[in-house]
Amino acid sequence: MQPIPSSTRPHDTQPPDLASAGILNRTQLLGVASGASAIRHFMVEITNSSIDQPSSYRCCFSFEAAQLETSYLVAYRHGDCGIEIGLLERHFPTLELRKRLPVNRSGESSTYATYTLPKLPAELPQSDAPLRPLGKGFFASGGSSCERTALFAMNNSALARSNDILTFVPIQEIRRRYRSGEPLDIKIVLAALRLEEPPTQRLSSAKLTIPTNWIIPVGSSELLADLHSQWSSSSNQRPIRTSVIETTTPPAEPFLNQLEFEHGGGQAVVRRGFDGVDSGAYVRVADDIYMLIKRGIRPMLVARELVAGDTGENACPLAIEGISESLEGEQNLDDIAQRAMQGVREEGGVEPLGVDYLGSLFPLLDRHVERVDSFLVQIDPSRAVSAHYTPDERVDSFLVPVRDVIDLCNHGVITDPRLEINARFLAEIAGKPRYSDRD
Repeated sequence: MQPIPSSTRPHDTQPPDLASAGILNRTQLLGVASGASAIRHFMVEITNSSIDQPSSYRCCFSFEAAQLETSYLVAYRHGDCGIEIGLLERHFPTLELRKRLPVNRSGESSTYATYTLPKLPAELPQSDAPLRPLGKGFFASGGSSCERTALFAMNNSALARSNDILTFVPIQEIRRRYRSGEPLDIKIVLAALRLEEPPTQRLSSAKLTIPTNWIIPVGSSELLADLHSQWSSSSNQRPIRTSVIETTTPPAEPFLNQLEFEHGGGQAVVRRGFDGVDSGAYVRVADDIYMLIKRGIRPMLVARELVAGDTGENACPLAIEGISESLEGEQNLDDIAQRAMQGVREEGGVEPLGVDYLGSLFPLLDRHVERVDSFLVQIDPSRAVSAHYTPDERVDSFLVPVRDVIDLCNHGVITDPRLEINARFLAEIAGKPRYSDRD
């Protein structure tokens, strides 16, 4: 088998004119056909009484709910270059769709490495090596999909030798290709980082000592206890209450659209703005790094319970996550970096000092067109700026030691894989005198 093909990250494309590209007429552009949609719509009302002036917010959210739970096999072996992961090559209609959308960047679709992890089979060959969970479950795209993903690892050299379908790639090669700008399936990157480091079970009470304005500096044990206590109270005493009701009436301008190819070529989900940008905001203090994380409201966490036939009454809609934004036509890497810093200002309420490009990810490559560019953004938490966000985007924010962020991921408290990937890369540079995005 050939190694995964390499690609380069374009830097010089121009933002498209969406109207002239014909995206406003999707039938003409794509040849879409009507059919059963996996997209569900929910009316959401949020009441926040934890602030000085209680507020209510009402909006229609849309989520793709074709699958609620998926599991993938991380087959690995020890090779000459360290740990190698078995990847499956397959055709993705979503990549074909990107070629026909104005979001397509110069040359990007023709050089994509179309690899993913194999689904966890119902039966595995006999082996002395146990199948074990590789970390906790996560939501690859919590703003667009109800799907929760679980990874299961198996160190099985016999399976590796007998399997001529999987291409085994060293973890260091996966890391290198991600850092070089090659868009990869988020599951592959996360599996590589989790396999490299056994999960720890510690929680910390360390606090940040530098002056801050409104951001709450906490350790992971304190944050975890606070989150549990707030949600353990009865529903009518909770400071943040969320009502989620499914509706058959889609919004006038839905956040998601499902497109179908001509001649039975498959389906794909397209989000407003097409792609996203993710910001790993951090501050360096002496030899340690603290990340800015926020707690937001994810109606999807309630919606997926409704889709499963539950009442959703006991589902907690609160989630700890990083800062993510939809793109608004930006395609040049420098413009996307500016969007990443703007997101830190708008949702984080602090001034960014600099930005480094980390890599590009496909959250749900099999069904969603979305691609996410990730950046590490250094901030000055003492310089607050005017924040602009909706009530669901941010409830409160925290500065947490980067190792504690990883611990919260290991405990399943954080289910945002992009935040986890950012944290794991940032943890590697803690204690170093400086950071370059090509380290």
